[in-house]
Amino acid sequence: MTYVFELNNGALNLAWVLGMVTVASYTSIRNVELKMEKLLLPVILSFTIANLSVLLYFNEFVFDLGNLLEARHLIPIGSLILGNSLRGNIVGKNLTRISAEMKTDTFTASLGASRYEALMPYTGNAFTPHSGLRSPILQLQGLSSFPG
Repeated sequence: MTYVFELNNGALNLAWVLGMVTVASYTSIRNVELKMEKLLLPVILSFTIANLSVLLYFNEFVFDLGNLLEARHLIPIGSLILGNSLRGNIVGKNLTRISAEMKTDTFTASLGASRYEALMPYTGNAFTPHSGLRSPILQLQGLSSFPG
């Protein structure tokens, strides 16, 4: 990482961001527990297009940088944007799963379950979205840590 900041080469900086996108895409697919072979390329492309366009827009119009691919701005801001999109994917996945479980729990409650039995699945799932965020966010932080 120190060499990336010292060299400050636009192509190398962009390659580093694309590496972070690849790791974020892989982590996102792995957490959703879907087939890696079918989804890796489409997810990498969608993460790249969405995050890189926001990143370059931010560097050009918000920061008004002369060099859009400068390492000290591109890598940290890119990791923040990737972290937020990764967090959104994981929370969305957990909300979808909880929504599907809610339908079966409502059915169970309608069959005569007690209040405790009906609320027990929700209590168990209350901390799932937060616990699912730790590992991917820490993995991405390792890729974007500052030298020194």
